[in-house]
Amino acid sequence: MSFMAKAYKDMGDRLGSKILYLEAFGQSIVVLNDFRMASDLLDKRSALYSSRPHMNMLMDVVGIDYMFGAMPYGQEWRRYRRLFQQYYAATNIEGEQEKMIEFVRKGILPNMLQSPRDSLQHIRDGIGGYAISSTYGCSIRKRGDTTLKESERAFDAIAQASAPGTFFVEIIPILRYIPEWVPGAGFKVLARATDTTSAAVTTFILAMLLNPRVQNLAQQEIDAVIGRERLPNFSDLPHLPYLSAVFKEVLRCIPHYTIEEDTYEGYRIPKGSIVLANAVAMLHDGEVFEDPNEFIPERYIRGGKINPDVPDPEDYATFGFGRRACPGSHIAMANLSITAVSILSVFDISPELNEDGIPIKVVPQFRGDALTSSPLPFPFKITPRVGVDIENLLKEYMDFEMI
Repeated sequence: MSFMAKAYKDMGDRLGSKILYLEAFGQSIVVLNDFRMASDLLDKRSALYSSRPHMNMLMDVVGIDYMFGAMPYGQEWRRYRRLFQQYYAATNIEGEQEKMIEFVRKGILPNMLQSPRDSLQHIRDGIGGYAISSTYGCSIRKRGDTTLKESERAFDAIAQASAPGTFFVEIIPILRYIPEWVPGAGFKVLARATDTTSAAVTTFILAMLLNPRVQNLAQQEIDAVIGRERLPNFSDLPHLPYLSAVFKEVLRCIPHYTIEEDTYEGYRIPKGSIVLANAVAMLHDGEVFEDPNEFIPERYIRGGKINPDVPDPEDYATFGFGRRACPGSHIAMANLSITAVSILSVFDISPELNEDGIPIKVVPQFRGDALTSSPLPFPFKITPRVGVDIENLLKEYMDFEMI
């Protein structure tokens, strides 16, 4: 999990409070470690909490001041969001689903079969390729696409530049004028030389590696519903409740900005405060999720169906709050679901062996320097499932160079 998010959670635990107030060089920061508090402020008082702070690193150093996710709340932001929703509304999801399946079947699965050691890169390429193809309408090379590689670097620069508190330039704006060669000014170089990962699917792979019992149960469900003679489709997903529970468990920090002073439960929140909804703390709250640090998909299951009494991470902090909630969450979940179920239907994920033939123990580590916290590279082995004729299933998809 993000270093900063975990530090805020630990601080709140030590102080016995789920709302924290900090100041850095005159900037007031309010951290919400509780879902109810975040909902009360960011959902119910969204008119006050829907703006964004000026992100010095992202807007002034990197030069990205046109991305509507980072714009202050106002008419221009509403116009951009309305345009996004016009093309990516949930009602238009079927066309996007077809494109997602195309990238999974023509790109991710064949590449993983042919060069399994590069599986994490194939996942990044497939998901990133879908995003570029969907946005710009262009074809993407199955492997080594140069446009995709440049886009990965750009998106990761945005993610790191957007992470509040990552760069001193956020709290000391004059630092934007320091030349790159001055010691400590590495953030300018970093903004131009980064790469990215597909955090959700990578986390899924890691979870299956560390929890073979869960992987086995999920594959049993896939075999019972889909069988081993075809690849999964979106129409299969509603019939896979255990796998849905796995995705919810996989899902288990972007700042909001106050435009006016506010008070909440006796606390004064100064105008101009950065308000952080700490999703890490909310999704690891022991008062809400029993054994929050354990991977237990069964927590969402009751009577063979999804238990509505357990908070769903899809609606519970993962994609934000209020008017700034992620407008593309349904796209993200669809892509995660079809990619993960397709991989699990034809491949086994197991520990890599060392030179002595002993399984390598993986200790999960996550990057904490960006807006999204994704797993650091880890060793694993991916092999075709016994009893699944993967060569035949992928035969018609193997020879595509462009998708």
